[in-house]
Amino acid sequence: MPKQDRRIVRKDAAFAGLIPQRGATSRRVDFHCLRKSCARILIELNVHPKLIQQTLRHSDIRLTMDLYGELGEDDLFRELPGKFPVPKMFTAASNPTTMATTA
Repeated sequence: MPKQDRRIVRKDAAFAGLIPQRGATSRRVDFHCLRKSCARILIELNVHPKLIQQTLRHSDIRLTMDLYGELGEDDLFRELPGKFPVPKMFTAASNPTTMATTA
C-alpha cells in the first residue's frame, strides 16, 4: 500500500476515534484491520459469503472465510440456542427439581 494511502487510512481512523493511545498494549489501525471489520460486519448481517468474497475482491472463498470469517466464542453462544429441539425431560415444566427451586 502506498505511503499516502496509509496516511489517509490512519487520518480517517483517528477522526473516527479508532486510534488508541500509543503504548505496550495498543493496536494500530491499518487497511487490513478495516477490511477485517468490514467482513465481520457483513458476516453479522448474514450477508452471503460469496457476496463478502466479491466485496473483498478475493479470488478464493477459502481466503475470505478462513482469514476474515473466523468465528468467536460469542458467535457460538449467540447462534446455537433455539436451533435444536430440547427433550421434554430438560424443560422447566417437566423437571420437578427446577420447579422446586423456583417456587
